[in-house]
Amino acid sequence: MNGTRRFRSLHLENWKNFKRVDVVLQGRVFLVGPNAAGKSNFLDVFRFLRDLASPGGGLQEALRRRGGAPGVRIVVPPSEGVWPPRAGAKLGRS
Repeated sequence: MNGTRRFRSLHLENWKNFKRVDVVLQGRVFLVGPNAAGKSNFLDVFRFLRDLASPGGGLQEALRRRGGAPGVRIVVPPSEGVWPPRAGAKLGRS
């Protein structure tokens, strides 16, 4: 791979149809399974990360591209003069 950066592992919790997933990713990965097993949902994690990091992206844009997320709650505590404010997001089923 000549020093190419890549994902080596992936941890998901409550991502679409996955309750909890821990995967070690090798140099080449094949996703095989029946229809509706979650192959596309697994790949969407990487699209979601791309959307978060893209110029003009961010959490709201990444969620908008997926039709919104009614089960998402964003918590921003009072800043108390601290910059930047801390924020957290919880993704889950409603």
